[in-house]
Amino acid sequence: CATAAGSARAQDSTAQEQAAEALASGLQHYRQLEYDSATISLRRALAFGDSLGETGRIRALTYLGASELFRNRRDSSFAAFRRLVMLDPRARPDPLLFPPEVTTIYDFAREQTKVVRPVLPRDTTIRLGADRYRAMLYASSFHQVIVALEREDGFTVRTLYAGPISDTLQVFWTGEDTTNLTNDSGRLVFTVTSLANTGRQGRVVRVPLDLVMGPQDTLPTPPPLADSLFRPEREPAGT
Repeated sequence: CATAAGSARAQDSTAQEQAAEALASGLQHYRQLEYDSATISLRRALAFGDSLGETGRIRALTYLGASELFRNRRDSSFAAFRRLVMLDPRARPDPLLFPPEVTTIYDFAREQTKVVRPVLPRDTTIRLGADRYRAMLYASSFHQVIVALEREDGFTVRTLYAGPISDTLQVFWTGEDTTNLTNDSGRLVFTVTSLANTGRQGRVVRVPLDLVMGPQDTLPTPPPLADSLFRPEREPAGT
């Protein structure tokens, strides 16, 4: 087992190195205005998937979109920027590095792509009536969304928000409707459904949550003791 684990780690390390090399090669070709070679290297880097890392994929898609545009392939450029928006709506080409024609086609792709990326807290322990579970939502562009908590079988436990989102939105949950859970702990799914301009369902983001319901204080606060039960404070004589 130890040998297999070591072999898997070695393979992961090799894939990460190859992905980084392909990305570096693509960036170098782009800076040398060799857009055909840049496209090949950047697509090879993206083929490594998670081995490239999120930051690497953002850079690869950004430069791929620009390279395809300079190759007069606007559809391919739009597709690359659409993938970038779906990966992270907050990522966008730096206007100090890319000319207006690149940022313009990116803005068009961002406007046409209706997606939301939720950022959830790592701590999923909630004390009923005391804590609020916060989630920040980042949208690609203005559209309608439905934010809900569901059971694994698809039953909606609670709808947290239904309405428009333009840029960012924060939603909360204080642990209501926990009677739908079978015990003190439960597995729920945080879902964000993006609706197209026509009202039809678009992309759905589903994030599993393991919730642990913390104890809730149910006893009343004890009344204060009578003043006569407290002895007066005394200090020794002297300075």
